[in-house]
Amino acid sequence: MHVYNASLAACERVGRVETALELLQSMHREGVEPNLVTHQLMAVVGRQGVQSVEQQQVAAATLSAICAAAGSLLIKVGMF
Repeated sequence: MHVYNASLAACERVGRVETALELLQSMHREGVEPNLVTHQLMAVVGRQGVQSVEQQQVAAATLSAICAAAGSLLIKVGMF
């Protein structure tokens, strides 16, 4: 249990969401019961995962807006 929690804490510190999820699955496969610390760590990891997805969505929306603006400009100058 303590080794898993220490590993989950390390994943949380460096933002390795997928690795933390794999560790949690491994705990379940090995029959190790998560404790309160495990659940708290996974809650933080989950929030990090949500923030990561939100950042990716903002980046994708920004890139889409840039491409749309560039396309409009090319149309206006007759290059497309």
